[in-house]
Amino acid sequence: MSTVLIVSDIHGRADRLERVLASHPEAQALFFLGDGEREVHDVCRSFPQVTLFAVRGNCDVFSSLPDELPVELFGRRFFLTHGHRFGVKGGLGHLCRIGYREGYDALLFGHTHQRLLQYVSDGEKPFYLFNPGSLGHPDDRVPSYGVLTVTARDLLFSHGEL
Repeated sequence: MSTVLIVSDIHGRADRLERVLASHPEAQALFFLGDGEREVHDVCRSFPQVTLFAVRGNCDVFSSLPDELPVELFGRRFFLTHGHRFGVKGGLGHLCRIGYREGYDALLFGHTHQRLLQYVSDGEKPFYLFNPGSLGHPDDRVPSYGVLTVTARDLLFSHGEL
């Protein structure tokens, strides 16, 4: 069993990211989905046991991070993006097309500041869509993040709150 933390839209709240990482010492990796690159790099220095996979968000203006990142980890295929380039505030159709076409196990995104877990099974290979919500400015005023547990058979997603 392996654990991955998923965060997005930190917007200056490095203290919240530090609390998330400190409360999950079992985590082996962190998926950062944009908007808070500086905070992620600063905080992750204190957690060298966690492997960082990161993409830039629309507020990470001078970032050299990629807009999207395919990741193969623990025998599964993930697609990481902030989501703004895929119009996720207007719908998830563009992301779903990538999932159908590329056969990812999960597509992870931020940008909307709203939590989401959706299982899409109407194509050839089912996949998950997951948004951890926002640590910095959540729409529901409850800072949130994601926890992914990878087992031999399943991907188990959940949302944590601060």
